Amino acid sequence: MPNNVLYFPYIDVPRSIWFTRTLLYWDRVGVIMPLEFIETPERLHPFTRDLLISGLLTQVFPGHYLSGVRKFSEVFLSYLGSRGAELNMRRRRFEAQSKASRRRNRKEIHLEKLGVIPVHMEKLEGVAEGLINQGLARLTNPPWLSIEAKTAEEFMYYLAFVLGGHKEVQLTPITDQQEKLARLRMISRRGQLDSSLDRLQIEVLEDILPAPNREISVWEIEKFKEKYGSHLSRFRRSVEMELVSLMDIKEAELRKRRLKMFKDGCDEEINELKVRMKESKWPSIVFGRFCALLGAIPIVNQVASPINAAYTALGSGGPKEINSPLAYAAYVQTKLFRD
Repeated sequence: MPNNVLYFPYIDVPRSIWFTRTLLYWDRVGVIMPLEFIETPERLHPFTRDLLISGLLTQVFPGHYLSGVRKFSEVFLSYLGSRGAELNMRRRRFEAQSKASRRRNRKEIHLEKLGVIPVHMEKLEGVAEGLINQGLARLTNPPWLSIEAKTAEEFMYYLAFVLGGHKEVQLTPITDQQEKLARLRMISRRGQLDSSLDRLQIEVLEDILPAPNREISVWEIEKFKEKYGSHLSRFRRSVEMELVSLMDIKEAELRKRRLKMFKDGCDEEINELKVRMKESKWPSIVFGRFCALLGAIPIVNQVASPINAAYTALGSGGPKEINSPLAYAAYVQTKLFRD
């Protein structure tokens, strides 16, 4: 079971109930960050900076790992080539949006609103030149490269899964960006999942991991994890192991009964966690929707996606059955927010 996760696509982590739950239940939480932020931590949001100081958040520097991924740029650029005629649409859109961003350069407008996303050069490791040559990126604010929005989104998925799967990192990618998950689902729409199993996972996770219903301070999270961190992690792992075993039950009614028995059996442990949280002056405890990253799932069909590209770059070959938490994450996450 994965005990460590990697937040993406942003450098600053969200101050949200969702991310509080991530910090509480996972042993280690990483974030992708260029090396230059070591010397300029004041550029980070205070919440991100405080989490790093406390040790609750770990920096993952792309420059330390990507040079060892031999085909990092080649594989991603090859994936882009598979997009066919869509690339021409992206080029035209990027050119129009780039002109708009230059015209409005003196105004306070975030580039993402214009369909252009800035990505730090350290994250690109050789991809930048290819994107510029294809008319999908422009170096306007070194060391940041302005990239066409859809291409940038796909690249950040690719980067997160390459870094997360690197033998020296081993962090499972996780994100709260619902619209970007929906975008990735559209790219991978030919992949198939058992829809009843998909609903099953959402049902379990919505009902079973308690967390405070308000933003809490870094100090509060740190103090609570010092006392109960092993309990939280152990409970989450038991939930994940149960989900993995439920995947083997094909008959829907039997799965439903097994699920109810499991939930009933968790009541005592859930109540104990709620009591501990209320003792910490967290009076309102909720069970929110949560992106779980679990067992293994086959990749069905030849689906061109940033996730498959990441496996190729890591040397895992083309689409096949991959028995790893990382593989499952790619598909469970893309389905969680399908509505």
